[in-house]
Amino acid sequence: MILVAGTAFAQTAKSRYESMHNNGKIYVTVTVFAIIIVAFFVYMFMLDRKVGRLEKALNNKQK
Repeated sequence: MILVAGTAFAQTAKSRYESMHNNGKIYVTVTVFAIIIVAFFVYMFMLDRKVGRLEKALNNKQK
């Protein structure tokens, strides 16, 4: 019973992927995902720079 359900799910997932690929939606999905990842890393980089500047200012103030 579990094997049958797993096989049905695998076929559904495969057909879903094929339909997205055939419609070109997979490229949109990958592009949106890539933009989100790049934006996250840019945000983290900028946040790290701000924290570094604050730490430097705090260290200069303490001296």
